[in-house]
Amino acid sequence: MKIAVLSDIHSNVFALDAVIKDVKKHSVDLKANLGDILYGPVAPKDTFELLMEHDFITISGNQDRQIYESTDEEIQSNPTMQFILDDLGAKPLEWMKSLPFDKQVNDDVYFCHGTPKDDLVYLLEDVAKGLCLAAFR
Repeated sequence: MKIAVLSDIHSNVFALDAVIKDVKKHSVDLKANLGDILYGPVAPKDTFELLMEHDFITISGNQDRQIYESTDEEIQSNPTMQFILDDLGAKPLEWMKSLPFDKQVNDDVYFCHGTPKDDLVYLLEDVAKGLCLAAFR
């Protein structure tokens, strides 16, 4: 099985478009989007609309949650968040809220953002110590 995995789009519709075009050249069987999709100052709504045109298994990332869980105070103090929420509208927010935390595709393929227990923890990298599997210990 050929799998194309992308993550951390951060509303960069131009990079997403390039990745989608490249994926089409490789006859993949499954496309997965591992979250942190629309948080960013480029083009949140356009990114959402482009994703909706394609068949990706999509899970939530920590910054997806940050968008729809943001408080009025956080929105007021964060110009990027203000832009994102103004640009997106209701439909993309509802879509993000519906995304699962993780996805078990089959016995061998499991997708998550971060680790199976926490989307804020790196799976294999500790920037101070290098590569490790500390998340599973």
